[in-house]
Amino acid sequence: MGKSERVQGEGILGTIAELSVAFTGFTGVVAVFGRRPDAEWAPLEVFRFRVLLGASLAALLFSLLPFLLHHGGIAEARVWRVGSALVVLHLVVVAALDTRTLARVRRESDQPIFFALETAVAAFALVVFLIQVLNALGQLASVSFSAFLAALVYYLFVSAVNFVRLLSRVGVELGRGP
Repeated sequence: MGKSERVQGEGILGTIAELSVAFTGFTGVVAVFGRRPDAEWAPLEVFRFRVLLGASLAALLFSLLPFLLHHGGIAEARVWRVGSALVVLHLVVVAALDTRTLARVRRESDQPIFFALETAVAAFALVVFLIQVLNALGQLASVSFSAFLAALVYYLFVSAVNFVRLLSRVGVELGRGP
């Protein structure tokens, strides 16, 4: 019996890739319309912009990774374990880089920080991180696509939250008029 040419969840992976491309593309639109002629972006806005772009690109790359691994001859269960291990690595690197930057940006910012939303995003990140660790180590009842999918949903969620935040800022700027 030959190896299946189809990747489990390929439809949803394709949809996530398309959504992440849309977020990435609209990030450029936000950047253009969000430019102030008289001032630069605030550090918090730059941080959110970078997080939006990073999360969108992570969703794109991680949604395409299973195709590369599968067609490279890796068994399906191992595809999800490797994918989850790479997500864990990515989350650790991003957390290490962003924690200090966010602390500095918060000190310098005159914009309100919504701690309830920040806490919800951090809690979601922690749950996703733990699921990915367990999936990578094969410690879930079955190593699964669903566990890996949780990370992709997290990246899209982070993209959406930051997109709305930046878009609301652009709306405020556009509403002020000349």
